[in-house]
Amino acid sequence: MIKLIATDLDHTLLLPDGSLPPDTFAVIRQLAARGIEFVAASGRSIPRLDEMFHPVADQMSLVSENGAVVRHRQDAPILHTLAREDWLELIAYTRRQEDGLPLLCALDDSWLAAADQAAAGVIDGFVARQAIIPELADLTMPILKYTVIFPAGDALAHLPEYQRVFGDRFTVTVGMATFLDITAPHASKATGLATLGERLDVSLADMAAFGDDANDGAMIEAVGHGFIMANATPGLAGIKGTRIGTNAEQAVLNTIRKLAFEQPS
Repeated sequence: MIKLIATDLDHTLLLPDGSLPPDTFAVIRQLAARGIEFVAASGRSIPRLDEMFHPVADQMSLVSENGAVVRHRQDAPILHTLAREDWLELIAYTRRQEDGLPLLCALDDSWLAAADQAAAGVIDGFVARQAIIPELADLTMPILKYTVIFPAGDALAHLPEYQRVFGDRFTVTVGMATFLDITAPHASKATGLATLGERLDVSLADMAAFGDDANDGAMIEAVGHGFIMANATPGLAGIKGTRIGTNAEQAVLNTIRKLAFEQPS
């Protein structure tokens, strides 16, 4: 029996215009009434997710920043941070490539260097409060995620190189075409679900997960019921999961209804 349902947001649950399907909150409330935990699993920040799901925040959980933040209902979040020397090394590497713009993400804030402020419009809506500072090295805040912004939308093309260099030390993935994300080695959407499973006494086998991009692959394969969107990117090539419709067809909510409301309560 499925006891937890997790879904990515952009190009998965969200409609093509970036909005939630109209029945989303009603479905989340119905799931909670049946004892099934709904989880938004996203590369977006906690403040952005709280804005999006405010009416039902006390009836669901969040896996944010691609697993660097895990929160059950309104409990204090579990944070997985990057060491300062690590994110300084990552920034230096990106600068040497002369392609991609560094972004540092904390729980409530994110920062771009002044030299990269033209990218501010690209990240609006995805990160917490953003600020422009002279140099990222000046920061002393705990950092949850290091993101490389590729304004040309070719983050997936850069993924193999970053994985080759850093994949044995960090979780390296892409979230949408523009963002390459690096988190602590034990921080991913899949490990976030495992953490929630321990908190709720729910096994991965009793979970379902939906996704469309590379940062969803491990989550989809980790759970007992993994679903891949028909509009998925090549980042999920080779990932095992059941193919469903597109986000424009509201395939996630339609599948959730079949899984949760057509099974014995």
